[in-house]
Amino acid sequence: MTSVSNALRRWRALLCSAGLLLWAATAYATPSVAERETARSLMEEGDRLIGDGDAQAAIGKYQAAHAIMHVPTTGLELARTHEKLGQLVEARAVAIEVQNMTPGANEPPVFTDARDAASALAERLKDRVPSITVSVTPANSAHTVTIDGARLPKEARDIAFRTNPGTHTIVVELPGSPAQERVVTLVAGQATTVPFTFTQRVAASAPSPATAAGSQLADTDPARGGRIRSIIGFSVGGAALLAGAATGVISIVQVNDLKSRCPNDRCSPADRDKLDTAITLGNVSNIALPIGVIGLAWGLYELLTLPSAPPKSQAATSLRFELTATGAALHGTL
Repeated sequence: MTSVSNALRRWRALLCSAGLLLWAATAYATPSVAERETARSLMEEGDRLIGDGDAQAAIGKYQAAHAIMHVPTTGLELARTHEKLGQLVEARAVAIEVQNMTPGANEPPVFTDARDAASALAERLKDRVPSITVSVTPANSAHTVTIDGARLPKEARDIAFRTNPGTHTIVVELPGSPAQERVVTLVAGQATTVPFTFTQRVAASAPSPATAAGSQLADTDPARGGRIRSIIGFSVGGAALLAGAATGVISIVQVNDLKSRCPNDRCSPADRDKLDTAITLGNVSNIALPIGVIGLAWGLYELLTLPSAPPKSQAATSLRFELTATGAALHGTL
């Protein structure tokens, strides 16, 4: 059996060599004599390696010969060797290339036969090339698909990706989610679908429903700023008013006491210090009381001119300012 195979290879090499010699008379671009001789030697070396069972080394010889000659016979041997190595995609691509070569004028019959053989090879490989279809959930997401390190364009990521038999690595990435990886092994003629499912990730710092509702209310409540300003006005005004009233009362009490102790406005040195203190307290009262009145008026103005708020906000908001015997108090909620 081995001798028959070797004889067939020698016969094919002889036909190929004859075709290369006759090729100089055809319409193809004419290589030099040295190039033709180099290509013939490469083809013979490739045939020898095929006979030794080393198709991986032989393919380099055939590729070099085809690069020099670029004729149907060299292309056919290259396509067949690709098929032997399980490189069905490359085999079919070269076979189609040979099939589509334009016949030259008076080309040798061996070229015609090689073109026909390449056409039959391309048709036979059509159903043997396996494919991978990547299915991603959620659909139409902004994901990327990488197969064996090659990123697919957006237009091709959802269609069947034709590849060679063997083991392949598929990686799908979706912004905001960890990348997912699958490894599949295909045989000739197999069409497989590889599913990927991504779930929406919940951020660890997501606000609670109550906080989110409060934030939304604050963003949609136009009266919130006015209420805050009214609180400031009432607080400052109330504090100033109380301070002015207190210092005023103390000043009046001390002045009345000194009048009884300083006849004809003549006071002892100790009483003069008390008089100075009473005068100072009176001045503080004269400054604080107007500030208090202004603050209360400002707070009242802000409260009376609040813009319209959503019904829930209005129901939840109530402010009331009271003057009591012990001070001022603001009741209510924002």
